[in-house]
Amino acid sequence: MRRVFRLHLQLTPGVPGDNGEPSGEPLPGALAARLIAAGAPLGVQRVRLWGHHLEAYPDLSQIASACREQDMGLELAGEGHEMFALAQALERAGATAPAGIRLLLRGACEATHDHLSVDGSFRRAMQAASYCFARKVPLDIVVEIEPANRSEIAEVILLAAALRAERVVFALPRLAVGGVRGRPFPPPNAVDEHKRELERLREAFRLEVNLDIGLREPDVLLGCRSLCLGDLSVNWCGQLTLCQELWGPDSGDGSDVVADLHEVTLPEAVKELIARITTFRQERLRDWTSGGLVPLDRFFCYYCHRRFGKLRWTEQGAGRAWAPRQRGSTTNSPGPGHEA
Repeated sequence: MRRVFRLHLQLTPGVPGDNGEPSGEPLPGALAARLIAAGAPLGVQRVRLWGHHLEAYPDLSQIASACREQDMGLELAGEGHEMFALAQALERAGATAPAGIRLLLRGACEATHDHLSVDGSFRRAMQAASYCFARKVPLDIVVEIEPANRSEIAEVILLAAALRAERVVFALPRLAVGGVRGRPFPPPNAVDEHKRELERLREAFRLEVNLDIGLREPDVLLGCRSLCLGDLSVNWCGQLTLCQELWGPDSGDGSDVVADLHEVTLPEAVKELIARITTFRQERLRDWTSGGLVPLDRFFCYYCHRRFGKLRWTEQGAGRAWAPRQRGSTTNSPGPGHEA
């Protein structure tokens, strides 16, 4: 286990890629402030905010004040076109400049980005990037690989360099959202091809080019930040969850929820989280040694979504390419000493 570094707070319903308008009461500012204070002794140094339309969240001043009191950096993450308005709202709430902005782009040009997002969103995303440059805020560009933007991978890297981004991160679209978005989801073989191309491109650019942990990896035990206790993830319901990547419109079987922070303290919840992570990794190792892993389980996030019942969108249409029992993916992975 590594030291806890980041606390993820989903202040309102919704995650990047979910084009709907999910309803529900936002995370109470008082609870968020209490969690920030409780996170300091656990080693939390950064708080990252998630959710839709956070510029309208009523308790931004409480969160800004709590981060200031604990000397924690406040980070923003989400759809690129929402980041500029949120940064301005935080400044009005008394926050200092963000410690970082993780800006999601859908493509390298206005036509592609707006097609995959909303009209006018590319220009607003560029406003957010300009804000980062003017305020000297570290900027990460995140790109979810989709069939519609596949041809613009190199151009996105060039755009990120022109925007003075610190790094560009390529990832799968969120599996918890998946086909719910109504857009084609790249099949596994295409994702592997994209990964090989990115591994070639990253050698040709000075800019840091990262591949998200959700892509296919040889690591059996899973080494993401959440499963190493580097991140704590609290959803808009005030629940500590195993990982923020599991947030989305498909609640699955609910077993990724660790504790209700309305009822227990953060240290108590983290104690349960450690036990859950230990059990989870033991089960993963057991599945591997017994031949219980399917080839798609090499996609880190895929295994977790399958484990927690969040792949119902794979039962129909193009999503069937990711179905756990898809033809060609039902053969068990070889056990230790028998890797293909």
